[in-house]
Amino acid sequence: MKKFILKILVFFAVLICCFPATISAEGNEAKVGDIEYATIQQALNAANDGDTVLLLKDVTSSEGIIINKSVILDGNSFTFTYTGVYSGTSSAITIYSPNVTLKKLSVVAKTTRFGISCYAGGTLTFTEVKIYGGSPPEVPTFALLFGSAASESVVNITDSFIVGNYGITIWGKEMIINIDRSDIRSIENSPDEDYGAIVLSSDGEVGAENTAVNIIDSHIIAFDENANHSVAIINAAETENINIDDDSVVKGKTIKPVALVVSGFCEYYFESLQDAVNYASSKNTYIDIIKDINIENSISINGKVTINGNGKTLSSSDKKGIIIDTTDEVKINNYKITGKTEDVIFSGISIDKKNANLILDNVSVFADEGFAVVVGETANLSIKNSNLSGVIALSIFWGTGSVVEVIDTELIGTNTLPDSSDIFGTIDIAVDDVIINVFGGSITATSQEGKQQQTIVCVVDKMEDARVYLDAELIIEGTAKIVSIDPNSVAPDKVPIIAVRKEYKQQLNNEGYGVTEPNEDDMVFIDYSIQVFEVTYVAEGTTVAVIGVQNGENVTNPPAVPKKPDYIGAWDHDGTNITENTTVNAVYTEAPVPETGDNINITMWVAMMLLSGLGMVIATIYYRKKRLI
Repeated sequence: MKKFILKILVFFAVLICCFPATISAEGNEAKVGDIEYATIQQALNAANDGDTVLLLKDVTSSEGIIINKSVILDGNSFTFTYTGVYSGTSSAITIYSPNVTLKKLSVVAKTTRFGISCYAGGTLTFTEVKIYGGSPPEVPTFALLFGSAASESVVNITDSFIVGNYGITIWGKEMIINIDRSDIRSIENSPDEDYGAIVLSSDGEVGAENTAVNIIDSHIIAFDENANHSVAIINAAETENINIDDDSVVKGKTIKPVALVVSGFCEYYFESLQDAVNYASSKNTYIDIIKDINIENSISINGKVTINGNGKTLSSSDKKGIIIDTTDEVKINNYKITGKTEDVIFSGISIDKKNANLILDNVSVFADEGFAVVVGETANLSIKNSNLSGVIALSIFWGTGSVVEVIDTELIGTNTLPDSSDIFGTIDIAVDDVIINVFGGSITATSQEGKQQQTIVCVVDKMEDARVYLDAELIIEGTAKIVSIDPNSVAPDKVPIIAVRKEYKQQLNNEGYGVTEPNEDDMVFIDYSIQVFEVTYVAEGTTVAVIGVQNGENVTNPPAVPKKPDYIGAWDHDGTNITENTTVNAVYTEAPVPETGDNINITMWVAMMLLSGLGMVIATIYYRKKRLI
């Protein structure tokens, strides 16, 4: 009997040694083939591409699962419950490899941003998969997410149940997503935001463009915080390939938003730019513009916000495009703003609030028959890498005490207003105590035929203490000028201080303004105490040019004397030491005509020289031939 028992023990000992994994250690979570592992992650790490990882029990873990191999994760009808800390990257399951299959698996994710997040292409299959957060409103923010790295993949979701604030969120482009016999739900837990059961995402630059969603015999349902149906589908990418068969049920509306607001770890889409601005301002966050927008009412900004235009265009038919109505910092980047109204002058951006702070970077404002930017009182305005165009590019209309800095920007002013008798400046100053500094870029003033004068800078009469520093290229077209100022309208110590690059000294002299010697930055300042005289060049009663010259200086570039046949012309004044208005006349003297005899003698001499040379050549050739004979 003892021998029999001993044989049995030896048999089991050998069996255990030969097949160590066939006897399960209590608590193992998963296995690959016949080998069990203590955790799901250990099993996934040990698996090879094509293997099946099988769950052995319900699992609760504060660590998320990472799948970085092309495997099948078979939940075996068990549940994985994630209890990790909520963060911007927290995910119950993260897929980094293509061609992954999940089946018969429930994922409970109460405290995570993502239930399952996918960042790989190929074919992704979800069969009998449930993603939820327990009892509502405890749901993951994004139940199932496909990042942009999942672009061009094929996704098959069958017999599944997916619920979150957002059900399925898609950032990948050119994907094919098939939803068959599944239930996709969105549950809102806040009265201020709209979520979506299916979201084709876009931030204006990256998104789910050309992705197709095929919904077959499925339910797409969205509830707000009051259990009313809200937004079922958000089509921010404006894909034309959302196909819903007759056996499917969609409860909730479909929207095509114009803007995306990111607040905390959530993304909120808005059909109205004003609503997006209001929400973003309340959260001190930023807005991504998704598409071009046409508005009939101005957009009013009343709180701190950043607008990323993403190269899109805002077209306004109201008298203003964007109104700055806050003292908080407002940033607008990479945006185009246009507008034109029939009855009033259009303003692209209007700073209406005292002490406003506005930063424009890579912003284009086209205000045909209007003002590109209007600056309010004591405003701080920074403009970089932008293009402002209108009758007035930069209007300091009620901006007493304002400070404006412009860097590497094009300012363009053209008087296109019908029947206008006013002089306009590309930079137009109509208030006191203004500082404008322009560095780099260009400023253009164009006067059109039949229109009033356009200038680079126009300072309205009686305006005091304007300080304008223009270290930029000045482009003067037509009859435009650099400056329109009446220095006699204010006290001598209150006259505008204006500086330009030294190469524009002559243009200012021509306009009647004296300037200082260039400083260390090669800038000259208008000096109203310097007399400027006109030197008028006249040829036979016709004015050739009028050149401004500062008192005691010389004409540096006099015009050429007009040609007159058979005459030699010269000016009767050398243009030096100008101390009064001076007229310089062209004096013509008859050109000398060569005598006929002289011409004949020269011709004969040239002919004789040619004949002599020819004779020498012939003689040389003859002599050489004779020697050879």
